[in-house]
Amino acid sequence: MRALLQPHFSPRQMRALRPRIAELTRGLLDDLAAHGSPADLQKSCDMIHS
Repeated sequence: MRALLQPHFSPRQMRALRPRIAELTRGLLDDLAAHGSPADLQKSCDMIHS
C-alpha cells in the first residue's frame, strides 16, 4: 500500500499542491472571519467534513 501511495506524497507533489492548499486555507479563514468573533471552530470543521 505504501509503495502505491508514496509517489503521490513526494516533495515535488507537495510543492505542486502548495498553491491550492494556500487558496483553500485563505478561503476557509476568510469565511471564518466573516462570521465574526468568537469563531466556532467545531462548527467550521463539521462543515468541511460534510
